[in-house]
Amino acid sequence: FARARALHTGSPCPAPPGLEARAREVIALAEGEWNYYGPGLARRRLPRVACYFCKDQPWFAEFRSAVQQIRDLDGFRRLVRATFR
Repeated sequence: FARARALHTGSPCPAPPGLEARAREVIALAEGEWNYYGPGLARRRLPRVACYFCKDQPWFAEFRSAVQQIRDLDGFRRLVRATFR
């Protein structure tokens, strides 16, 4: 939203978020999905929503494959912390 606001007002665009910020946000998103949808649906939605945060990274394909194997929220947290460095 900060980038969109800057473009709208003609201000300089802020730098895109780093991997640490992306990791925090994708974990928060997954936790919210787990709470809102429940584990079953959240687990099925996870590859789509989580991969958006790293689609520009060279390790994207490996992360996407690993996310598809996730079975619980703790496993996802571990994967993100290990990958988003």
